[in-house]
Amino acid sequence: MSIKFDLSKRLDAVCRLCKGGSCVADIGCDHGYTSITLIERGVFEKALAMDVRKGPLDIAKQHVMQSGFNEKIECRLSSGFEKLVKGEADTAVITGMGGALIKDILSEYIDVTTSLKQLVLGPQSEIHLVRGFLRDNGFVITGEDMVEEDGKFYQLIRAERGANLSSDKDQTCEDFYGPLLLKNKNEILKKYLEKEHTLYKDLLKGLSDKSMTDAIEKRISEVTGLLRINELALNYMEEDI
Repeated sequence: MSIKFDLSKRLDAVCRLCKGGSCVADIGCDHGYTSITLIERGVFEKALAMDVRKGPLDIAKQHVMQSGFNEKIECRLSSGFEKLVKGEADTAVITGMGGALIKDILSEYIDVTTSLKQLVLGPQSEIHLVRGFLRDNGFVITGEDMVEEDGKFYQLIRAERGANLSSDKDQTCEDFYGPLLLKNKNEILKKYLEKEHTLYKDLLKGLSDKSMTDAIEKRISEVTGLLRINELALNYMEEDI
């Protein structure tokens, strides 16, 4: 491969989470680094690098040509799964977006989504929406990882078609923080939970010092609920295996 680039810690973790298959659809491929890495490592035989933005996709095309994998990676201008034919890929990778947007992408072409054997997702917000969607649509979470990079925390999910496993933990807590991250007592998750706990406590203290209005009361209720879920997760992390 002639092109040289430093793969971010987050994207490297995304690539490592993929179990492999025949063809991967890299949704929101940006500059094509994930697609190139997955082909270079032999994780997939083919890749479809897809992005809704022409500028980044043109750069991805240049990178693919420079990598020498232009016969194995096809670049497509596409909004989500719009240009992905059902059965064309067995895996989709969607990262670098908010959870609500990822859920919308998965929901819009549900027949394509449910035809996929594997999803590797990296929602950057509202992660509980994504995990809830997976559970409701016949996917079971089979792999999770968490990465800290440049002061930010990223939860990564691998889901496959199958029956969901029962759990004795609070479902909302698992949706927010990940059943496998909690089960495996992921150290980066623990660091994140502790940081988040302090944030919520400080938020509640600041809100309690303000004049009470309907908006402030609503916000206090929201933060209190998030703190409860956070504390449940911290308690699970402290349990004996």
